[in-house]
Amino acid sequence: MAKLVIKTPEGEENAHELKDDVTSIGRSSTNIIQIKDEQASREHCRIIKDGDSFRVEDLKSRNGILVNGVKVEQQTLKVGDVLKVGEHRFVFDQEVEVSAEELGATVSVSTLSEDELKSKQAPAAAPDAPPKYVLLVTGGPDKGAQVLVGEAKITIGRHSANTLPLQDEASSNYHAEVEKETIGFVITDLGSTNGTKVNGEKIVKSPLAHGAEITIGQTTIIFKDVNRQVDEDQVFGTVVLDTEQLEKELSEAGTGGPSFVGPVAAALVALAVLAGLGYGVYRGVRALFA
Repeated sequence: MAKLVIKTPEGEENAHELKDDVTSIGRSSTNIIQIKDEQASREHCRIIKDGDSFRVEDLKSRNGILVNGVKVEQQTLKVGDVLKVGEHRFVFDQEVEVSAEELGATVSVSTLSEDELKSKQAPAAAPDAPPKYVLLVTGGPDKGAQVLVGEAKITIGRHSANTLPLQDEASSNYHAEVEKETIGFVITDLGSTNGTKVNGEKIVKSPLAHGAEITIGQTTIIFKDVNRQVDEDQVFGTVVLDTEQLEKELSEAGTGGPSFVGPVAAALVALAVLAGLGYGVYRGVRALFA
């Protein structure tokens, strides 16, 4: 069943099931959904049922209608779309049956324990591996939840119909959405009560880059490419030198030299590793100072 979640300027919320073939919205009492809003026309717009889909049509209203912040004359509605009429917001919701094949990995959500979250690391990817983006919840009631981001739109909010549902009471039912556009992935606030922040700045719409931090209520979400190696791994290949152990072994080899010999040898090994010669050069350095 499809429905509209109606949010008044005063912050009240109620739902209207779209049972009729045509649902009219406006100030007049003749409308199926009557709203007391001076910015709305008497007969402002209507929702038309067309098979399993619904579309909204503007009825030549004075101030027009907005869908997700864009003024339209008519548009087919998708789950999570926010229709603005005057100062009222209507969030479109529809229960649909989708096969696992259609959902794919895009809407796969899993919750990790605290230890798993700390220890889980993406495997090193080949240099030419394509980006693989995820939204990872790192703070808030849903910490550890994650969703893979692909071609399909990702909706975020308190309602269970969202791709990434939140238990955060400070989030709205349909708070924000992430969608792929020509410039890349973009996050859009869906007229939420408390707003959406990206890297600490309140936004209406903003592009997302690897590492971007999204704040929704008390929830923190990181947008990241799990196929991207951290800069240190790309340069050093995660080699860690135990200089104390190296100096000890060089000393045991009988260097008999001054105290700066150990650090010098360690530096030579480090340079050899960076040059791609590998840690096997260690024995050569050891022989040099023996």
